[in-house]
Amino acid sequence: MGNFDSFFPKKGPSDEVVGIARVTLRATTVGWVYRTARGRYYAQALPNMPAADQRLAGIRPVVFDPTFARVSSHAIPLRYSGLTLIRTWPWKDLTARACP
Repeated sequence: MGNFDSFFPKKGPSDEVVGIARVTLRATTVGWVYRTARGRYYAQALPNMPAADQRLAGIRPVVFDPTFARVSSHAIPLRYSGLTLIRTWPWKDLTARACP
């Protein structure tokens, strides 16, 4: 998943991550929510998160194309979205489970 110890927004100071939760649909992980020391929440989606749920959170759709790495200069295909600030829990059909 990568190292997300802190976020570096374009404007303002960095924000330390103090909690991570898996976002699940039934028993399948479809994304993550990060809680920061400043009390902000950021959502991140996997390609298997339903498009309607990605729109509810304001997340740009995740496009997973295994051929992407072979036809571009990137070493790996895109597997999850960028981080999106969320102010309230946007989903009705998804749940969060704290990561150990």
